[in-house]
Amino acid sequence: MAQRYNTGNPRPSNSMKDLNDNALANDDYMNSEADTFIDRLGDERDTLRGSTKKMLAAGAAVVEETRQNLIPLSRQYMTLAAAQADIANIPAGSTTYYRSPDDSALAVEVINNAGALELTGRKMPSYELIEPLINLIESVLYADNDEYSRSPADSAIMDKNHRWLLQWHGDEIWLKNADIKGTLKIKDLQVSGDVSFDDATINSLSVSSLDTDTISIGGVEIPVSFASPDEYARSPADSAIMDKNHRWLMFWEGDKLNLKNLAVKYGLTAGKIDTSELSINGVRAPLDYLNPDEYSRSPYAEVVVDKNLRIMQSTDDDGHVVIAGCLINPEPPASDSYEVYADAGKLYRINKTTSDRELIDSNTNNSNVQNAPEICTFDSNRDDTVIGNKWFSAYTPYKPAAYFGRRAIVGFGHSFMANPRFLRTLSDLTGLPTYNFGRSGGLSRTVALRAGAYTVSYAPVGGSIPASGSVALTPADPGLLQIVGNASLTEVVRGNFAGVDGSLTWDGTTLTFTRDTAGAVDGVSSPEPFIYYPYTIDSTNTVASGVRYDAHGDAINLLWLGRNNATQQGQILSDAKAIIGSLTARHKRFVVLPEFQMSSETKSTYGNGNILWLNRELKKLAPDNYCEIDGVDLLANFNAHYNPAYAQDVAAIANGITPTSLRQDSLHPSQTLQANALYIGADVNAQFVYQFMIKKGWL
Repeated sequence: MAQRYNTGNPRPSNSMKDLNDNALANDDYMNSEADTFIDRLGDERDTLRGSTKKMLAAGAAVVEETRQNLIPLSRQYMTLAAAQADIANIPAGSTTYYRSPDDSALAVEVINNAGALELTGRKMPSYELIEPLINLIESVLYADNDEYSRSPADSAIMDKNHRWLLQWHGDEIWLKNADIKGTLKIKDLQVSGDVSFDDATINSLSVSSLDTDTISIGGVEIPVSFASPDEYARSPADSAIMDKNHRWLMFWEGDKLNLKNLAVKYGLTAGKIDTSELSINGVRAPLDYLNPDEYSRSPYAEVVVDKNLRIMQSTDDDGHVVIAGCLINPEPPASDSYEVYADAGKLYRINKTTSDRELIDSNTNNSNVQNAPEICTFDSNRDDTVIGNKWFSAYTPYKPAAYFGRRAIVGFGHSFMANPRFLRTLSDLTGLPTYNFGRSGGLSRTVALRAGAYTVSYAPVGGSIPASGSVALTPADPGLLQIVGNASLTEVVRGNFAGVDGSLTWDGTTLTFTRDTAGAVDGVSSPEPFIYYPYTIDSTNTVASGVRYDAHGDAINLLWLGRNNATQQGQILSDAKAIIGSLTARHKRFVVLPEFQMSSETKSTYGNGNILWLNRELKKLAPDNYCEIDGVDLLANFNAHYNPAYAQDVAAIANGITPTSLRQDSLHPSQTLQANALYIGADVNAQFVYQFMIKKGWL
C-alpha cells in the first residue's frame, strides 16, 4: 500500500503530504474494487463502484414501486368480483379500484393481501359528493382590499354577496354557525350564532348562545338549563349566573358585581361598599346615611354618627382617623435609614438617625463600599466564582449576593435536564462548574420547589418530631418529590423541618420525615415549611452528584420545566415566573428552554399545538432569555439536525415532530449516537445553548 501521511491537517490544506494523500484517495475512489474508502481525514466515503451500486439499487426500487402502482391503475373493474377474478394481474401489496355500487363515491379502493382483495377504507369522491363544494368555490368573489380596510378581521371567507361566512382575528376564528357532529378540539372559539356538537374539548369559549345538554368541568358533568332570553329581557343585569331553578347567584350590571352573600375570611379592601345592613362580628350595625349637604362645611372627609347624629368616628383630609376622641393612626415615625462602610476590611452598618453602629460582615477582605438608596455594593475576593468580585445587599436584612453573578451553570428541570449528557457536554464546552438538579418525571411545581421559589408547609402526625427516627407528615403532599401521577420515588431529599435537619421520602401515599441525628422531642403545633437543601442529583464532568450548592441563584440557571404537565399552562408559566423572581444575582442570568413534542403529538393534534403555544407564552414571559438565536429556537434547531437521507426523519419533520434519529425513545433526546443519526440529540441541544450564552456575553 502506498505511503499515506495522515497529517490530520484541517481543510483546506496545501501541504504536499496532504496533496499526496488526496491523490491516493482519488485513486481509491476511481479504481477500488471495494464499496468504500477512507479519505485523508479518516472519514469513510463511497467509491465510484459503491456509488454506482447504490444508484442502481435506488433505480430498481423506483421501477418496482412504479410497477406496483401503475399496473393496477391501468385496469378498471365494474365490481369487486370482477377485480378478484383478475387477481393475477394485480401485484401483491398493490391497490386498485372498482366502481362504487352507490352514489356515495365514484370508486372504492382495495388492496391485494396475499391473493385476496380487501377494502382500504379509502374512496374516490363522486361529483355528487363534491358538487356543493364546487358551487361554493364558484360563488366566491373577492372584494377590493380597500373596501374592507377598516374591518376588524385579518382575513375572511365571504359569499357571493360579500357577506362573511367566517373570519380570522389573529389566531381566533369566528363562525356564524357551526354544526359539528364529531369531536371539536380548539383553544379559542368565538361564535356569533349558535353552536351545536356531540363532543368538544375547548380551553376558552365565547358564545352568544350554547346548545348542549351537559357541560363537563374538570371531568365533572354539570347539567345545563338555560332560561329563555325573553324571560329576562327586562332584568337590570347584563349577565348572571343562576342555579338550576333560575335563581340568580351573582350578576353584573356593567362593571358592578352583585352577590347574594359574601363571606370574607381575612380582609376586604374596597373603594366603595354599598349595603343596606352591616354586621360586625355577628352584631348588626344599623346604617343611617345623612344628607351630604348637611355636612358640606364639616372639616371632616368622613364621619360615623350614632342614631342621635353624634360623631363617633371621623376622618380628615389627611387620612387621620379619630374614634371616641382618640387618634388611632398617628403618623409613623420616620423609617430608619442606613449607610454601610468598611473598616479594616469588615463591614459596618450605621443608623443615620441614631448613629448606632453594627458589625454585619466580619470578613476582612471587603472594600469599595458604595451606598445607593435601596442597596449597598462592595468588593470582596472571598469567593473567586463571583464575577468581578462584586457583591450587593439590601441594608436590612444583610444578605450578600453576587452582583453580576457567578461563574457556574445550574440546571433545573425534568428528564431532559436530568439525563446527564446535556449538562456534561455543556461542562466540556464552557469549562465552568455545572450542577445538575434535574428530576426525571418532575412537574413544573417540583422544579420550582427545588429551585427555591416556593416552600410547602407540613405538620408531623401526632404533633411532634420524635427524638429519633421518622414521622409521617400531613398533608400527604409529595412536594419536592412529586412526579407524574404522584408516583412513589426512591430519591431522598434533605433539608430542615421546624429547626431539625433531616430528609424526606415519598412512597406514593405517605410523606415521611427522618431526622439526621437524635435529639429531644420537638413539638410542632402548627404547619412549618420544609427548607430544601439543594444537592446535585447527577454528576457532570465538573461537579459530582450529592454536592450541595446553596448559591445556585447567583449562577446561570437553565430552566426546562413544563413537559410533564404540559396541559397546565397557567401553572407552568406561574412556576417559571416564580423561579425567575427567586434568583438572587443583581443581574439575573437564566435561560428558558422550549418544550418538545412527543412522537404521537403530530400536526393537527392538540398536543402538538399546545406545545407550540406553551413555547410562545414562555417566550413572552422572558423574551430576552428564551433560548432562541436569530428567530430560531432550541426546538427548531433540534429539528434542523435531522438526517435528510433517513426516511423516518423526513416523515417526522413532515408530521411536525422531532427527528427519530435524534431521540432515544418517543420523546427524549438521545444520549448516544443512534442508528441513521448524524448527531447525538443531547449534544445538539448543548451546542445551541452554548452559542446562546456566548451571544448573551456570559461566556
